[in-house]
Amino acid sequence: MSTTVKTVLSDQWRRRIARELEEDEELLWAGQPDLTMATVRYLRLIAPLAAILLFMLVMVLWIGWDGVRTGEMGSIIPAGLLLIFLLGLLFLIPRQRWKAGKTCYALSSRRALVFQPRLLGKLFVTSYFPEQLKHARFEPSRWFGPKAGDWVFRRRTTVTITRYYNQGIPTPVREEVARGVTLYGFLMLRNALAIESLIGRVANERSNDI
Repeated sequence: MSTTVKTVLSDQWRRRIARELEEDEELLWAGQPDLTMATVRYLRLIAPLAAILLFMLVMVLWIGWDGVRTGEMGSIIPAGLLLIFLLGLLFLIPRQRWKAGKTCYALSSRRALVFQPRLLGKLFVTSYFPEQLKHARFEPSRWFGPKAGDWVFRRRTTVTITRYYNQGIPTPVREEVARGVTLYGFLMLRNALAIESLIGRVANERSNDI
């Protein structure tokens, strides 16, 4: 059965996907992350840290403004470092948009493929097969409407435990636990629900067709 790829892709991406597909493997759909969604997601991620850095910068300038005006290094260096860190977070926005633009998703009759760039731009391909796609979950976006969001095929949870000790006491007096979740799959799609039936179709493929 012939299937039309609904998302418009460049010829370069079409050729790259075609090289990855095996014989008799049919391309059902292909698409890329939405650049605006990628930007908003990064801004939401850095917002707490950026707010803390901005507050610290304002306080340092307020307390040491006289020293800054007179060129005292003891006042200039802390303010300068905070400003560099804050601008560094903002300057990573183009990097996130570049990464999203270099990412591509493809759904074939046998699997889901995720093309992502590494640090120097070389593409890394991850495949998710029907057994994994059976556990796929749609997580809608809060900002871009009910049809936008992520198809999550796998998630990884990391737990960081920070213990605080008082001098001379071997047992911690306080313990903080921070959990981080990394999502893997087709992320940041504007019309993610449009491929729900296709993901279900691939997930229900017989194992001997993989």
